[in-house]
Amino acid sequence: PRWLFHGWAQQNKVSLYRLQQSEIFSTFTLATARITPLPQKPPAPRTGPFARWVSPYEVISRLAIANVAPILVNSGAAIDRLSLDSVACALERHRLAHGRHPGSLAALVPHYLPAIPTGIFDGEPLRYLALPDGSHQLRTAGKNGRDDPGSGDDVVLKIPAVP
Repeated sequence: PRWLFHGWAQQNKVSLYRLQQSEIFSTFTLATARITPLPQKPPAPRTGPFARWVSPYEVISRLAIANVAPILVNSGAAIDRLSLDSVACALERHRLAHGRHPGSLAALVPHYLPAIPTGIFDGEPLRYLALPDGSHQLRTAGKNGRDDPGSGDDVVLKIPAVP
């Protein structure tokens, strides 16, 4: 019957929007192009006469939010991988022009890169390290927002040594 579903879709949209605003969009800082790790906090305690009653709209919204958070985190890791790839291309262009890799990423700016990219999860510039075997490593902090020197969930790209 019509009276049973009246306003159901609209109430779901309102509930989903409120959850997105409080739990998802608050983790973005658009000014610095950065995603902070999503907080794993319990829902706020309810007060009032209907404190024990759970709205079906809230249940559906929480199920949708649970799917959105991993998508955002994985997209941040993909953005970091793209940044590492673009810097690797700039490093190779520098090596072809000068016969060797630069000592730091600052040597790539402004001729090969407009600026040194920053990681999505920590907001710090990408890290560049020459390894003893002649290869190089580019990395940035992973989903946990901490630099774990190339281990853990860090996003790492190894550039092989050139003979």
